[in-house]
Amino acid sequence: MNNKVERIKIIIIGEAGVGKTSIIKKFISDEYNENELPTGSLSFASKNLNVIDNNIEKELKLEVWDTVGQEKYKAMAQIFFKNSNAVVLVYDITNKDSFEELTTYWVEKIKEYKSNNLILAIAGNKSDLYFKEQIREEDGRIFAKKIDAIYRLTSAKNGEGIKELFNEIGKKYFMKKNNNDNNNNNNENEDDNKKNIVLTNSNVNKKNDVIIKEGKKCKC
Repeated sequence: MNNKVERIKIIIIGEAGVGKTSIIKKFISDEYNENELPTGSLSFASKNLNVIDNNIEKELKLEVWDTVGQEKYKAMAQIFFKNSNAVVLVYDITNKDSFEELTTYWVEKIKEYKSNNLILAIAGNKSDLYFKEQIREEDGRIFAKKIDAIYRLTSAKNGEGIKELFNEIGKKYFMKKNNNDNNNNNNENEDDNKKNIVLTNSNVNKKNDVIIKEGKKCKC
């Protein structure tokens, strides 16, 4: 396994009560509190995760930031978009309004800050309450595909989909990094090729100059 541990920052976004804090606690320490209190301030927790990249096991340190869901704190959460590697948009499958808030408000805010390297993920939380479902899984997947995001149904209560969600984020991080490295290498190769073409043309001109001079000497 590669000894180098890379660190990535993940911010969790969503309305109050969708289960953002519970998802983080389930992922970090496998804990669940039925009566979890609303988050009162920005906070983060970290966990190391092993991810397979090109058949090589690599270690990532995930810094997962919990945001405040209340309306008055929305601007505060936006500050973190620029410095994040990934954003997880969480909605409650039993609360239609929480999904509409993602598709109307949050997705537009992310567009203002989104870079090509920012990874997006959608978590349809509280899948254990499927009998109260207001948002179909299909609708969640359509939305995720529209914004090029990872999609997972999750349950902070029984753990469904949570480890898989963060594992997919880790895989996509390495995929984007490898693509960027390849693009940089290709650009460097193109620059080298241009330099070689210039040098070749220069050599040809010098050779022609010699031939012309020698021709003049012969005529003399």
